[in-house]
Amino acid sequence: MTGKTHLALGLVSGAVTATAIDPAQSLNEATVTILVSGTAALLPDIDDDNSTVNKILFPFLPEGLRSWVLAALGGLVVLFFILRDWPLWTLLAGIYALCVAFADHRGFSHSLLAFVFVVWTSYLASPMIAPAVAVGYGSHLLADAVTAGGIPLFWPWSKRFGLRNLGLKIPTGGGVDRWFYKVSLMGTGVIFTYLVYRRVMEEGLAAFGLFG
Repeated sequence: MTGKTHLALGLVSGAVTATAIDPAQSLNEATVTILVSGTAALLPDIDDDNSTVNKILFPFLPEGLRSWVLAALGGLVVLFFILRDWPLWTLLAGIYALCVAFADHRGFSHSLLAFVFVVWTSYLASPMIAPAVAVGYGSHLLADAVTAGGIPLFWPWSKRFGLRNLGLKIPTGGGVDRWFYKVSLMGTGVIFTYLVYRRVMEEGLAAFGLFG
């Protein structure tokens, strides 16, 4: 899937999560869940210098330098963990950056091991965002499993899994990809509109002493 499709899928996954986990959460909390999920949905492609997430992180760097800078940042974080007693999640984040900096595209970062590693890291950083990270990152893996390339789910075993194992090969950037993008954006819009409407109604009813 293309970067924009992954982002859209992450946003709609976050929107569904925001309404399913805690229907009573505030609009601000729901918005954070949606945005975190959308961001996490871009993360697996950090192993590609030309990916959307790398363009966002390093917009002014040439493609050839992005991996080097990512590795340097990861190394610095690990060093500060050792020297400055930073929390454990920073060490894990640094290790992840080092692992993906020069990895092959759709390698480690597209595996079950990476999924567990990233969700664990996010939980240690902030338990509140872990569900959003899980659904966002997971949506990326599921989406890429749909495409012709598949994903190495059980990396380091190189065998790729996905719909290709059923004889279905959906190209990245094709009609199905664009359909997912449009439907996911519309779904996000509908759910977010509902969340805003619910919040407005609650405040209106509360003003008349009919809610809360």
